[in-house]
Amino acid sequence: MWHTTNQREITPVTIWTQGFTYQANVLKLCLYTGYDFIQSAGEVHYDLIQHEEAPDGSIYETVLTEGNIPLTYALFNSWASDDQPIFDYVAQELQLTLV
Repeated sequence: MWHTTNQREITPVTIWTQGFTYQANVLKLCLYTGYDFIQSAGEVHYDLIQHEEAPDGSIYETVLTEGNIPLTYALFNSWASDDQPIFDYVAQELQLTLV
């Protein structure tokens, strides 16, 4: 599956929204905010996305749900140029399986 550096494929999960069910198959981390040195290690904003590729190569992505996950100081302090630990942490918090 095609993805960018801020996206990871997940085992599909069913999301119910606006009276219909959809399959989210991508976890996207969109924004990190909030390290304030006193009370919070910050948080990351996530989207759960339905990613589809058409036969002609067109890509369609629909955000099915979104939210924020607070980070721990230990995770923040170990965060370097590799974002994989953040993806692992967010997936664990949301009970998702990265592919």
